[in-house]
Order: sequence, then C-alpha cells, then structure tokens
Amino acid sequence: MPVIYPVSAALQSGRIGGEDDIHFTGYWFRNDEPHWQPPPRLTEFLSSKPAPIYIGFGSMPALGKERTTMLLAACEAAGQRAVLGKGWGSFQLAGDSLLSENFCFIDYAPHLSLFREVSAVVHHGGLGTTSAGLMAGCPTLVCPMMLDQAYWGHRVAELGAGPTPLPVGEWTLPRLTAAIRDLVSVGTYKARAEEVGLRMREDGGAASAARIVRNFIGMPDARAA
Repeated sequence: MPVIYPVSAALQSGRIGGEDDIHFTGYWFRNDEPHWQPPPRLTEFLSSKPAPIYIGFGSMPALGKERTTMLLAACEAAGQRAVLGKGWGSFQLAGDSLLSENFCFIDYAPHLSLFREVSAVVHHGGLGTTSAGLMAGCPTLVCPMMLDQAYWGHRVAELGAGPTPLPVGEWTLPRLTAAIRDLVSVGTYKARAEEVGLRMREDGGAASAARIVRNFIGMPDARAA
C-alpha cells in the first residue's frame, strides 16, 4: 500500500523508512487567487525601499501586548520594515494608527502572492506557511509555538535557509533582534532558500500524487462515470 506525503522531498533529510511505497510528492497547492492585487496601502508599502519582511502567526493564539511590543521593537532595532499579517488575531493592535511608518498591518493576503514581494518571512512554522515562504525563495525564521512547528523550523535551519528557530516562549528583545538581523543579513540564507524553492516549484505535487494513485488502483472506469 503506497503512503503519500503531500510534502516536498526538498525539506526532508531522507525518505522515511527508505521503502519504494513511500512517496514525498510535493505540496498540493492550488492558486485560488491568480488575479489578487494588494490594496493601495500595501502596494505603496511594498514598493518602498528597502523591501520589508513579512511577520505572521496564522491561527496561533495572540502574542499578547508585551510580545507584540517586543516584536515591533526588535524590527526597529534590526532596521527592518515589516508587513504584519493579522491571521486569526495574533497581534493585539487596533490597526495602522498604533504603528510607525515602518509597519503595515494587513487582515489578509494570499501567501503565495505576497511572499514574492518581501525579503524574508518570520512565522510560527506551520507547514503551509513554511512551504509558501520557501517556494518564494524567502529566508525564513521560524518562531514555533506547538506541535510540528519546531520540526519544520529545524529543517529550515538544517537546510541553511534561515537561522536556528527561536520559540515564542523564549523571546527576549536582544535574542529576537539578533535573529531578525541575521535573517536578512546572512547572504547564504537567501541563496539556500532560492535553491530549495526552485526544487519545490518543480515538484508538481498534486499531479504526482494522482499518478501514484492511478498506478496503484488503475484508471477510473469510464462506465462508472
């Protein structure tokens, strides 16, 4: 019985089990918003130099005011502009009125489109966000909170596409500032992220998975259709 992982082999150090019936097909992405355009405020922010980083924590619990303030201070200290993705409410902010001109707070943007416009990404390490960032060739800093996020963060670091993961619970202003500064200043992170991203874009994950299933059970019976 074949086992299919919708994960890129580019992120794996080796095939689990090393058996012929285990397959890493690549991710099963579908571009649901091919014509998405950023709103005017975001367009203006992205077009300014230097290119900003992206920071978002998806469906994770709110960071709280103290950590949110620390994160903003770390970006400022590291000299970085940042797009802040609201996600499911990670940041306790009322909006742009509380931010300096170095930050742009957004409710939503499709990652596959937005990440092509930023210089690096900082996030919780969910599989979808990790893969979208690397597919865009973005150096990645993972700040895990739970479950498999630490694993993906360590894989990114082992691949050389970003710094050692820094769990949210271990943040201090000096450590977070140093991690963000390293993320954007170490040139090898960008080079490795682009290499990994190129491999991921060549996966053809959904098509590969369909081919494996068809090889195992045969083509659908036309009469049944």
